[in-house]
Amino acid sequence: NAFDVALNTNLTNRMPMFVDFYADWCGPCKRLYPHYEAFAKDQVGKAMFVKVNIDRLEGITQRYGVSSVPTLLAFHGGRLAKQYVGDNHADWWRVITTMTTRQEVLPDATNVIKIDENAHIPVL
Repeated sequence: NAFDVALNTNLTNRMPMFVDFYADWCGPCKRLYPHYEAFAKDQVGKAMFVKVNIDRLEGITQRYGVSSVPTLLAFHGGRLAKQYVGDNHADWWRVITTMTTRQEVLPDATNVIKIDENAHIPVL
């Protein structure tokens, strides 16, 4: 599926990958979205940013034991490295900057990916 493709890309590109598990009905998720988008723009070439809708992609949600939203999962080298539950964008920023510090910048990297119910990976 598309998530596994993104995770496989994370194995080979040496960049951390951050996954925002969200729901369309989640107020805190909606408030966090502009911050997450800004984080992605700030980290172009340093990290991949993925959004997973928990209602449309239940298998991925269950695979990683996500039971509350918003949840941030951080992967490095294809492995889960950190998890943060909650909508405090300052805490999300700390997780992201901690993992992207000293990363090699890859200018051709696509870094914002939204995985939808059709297993398609459109770039935002």
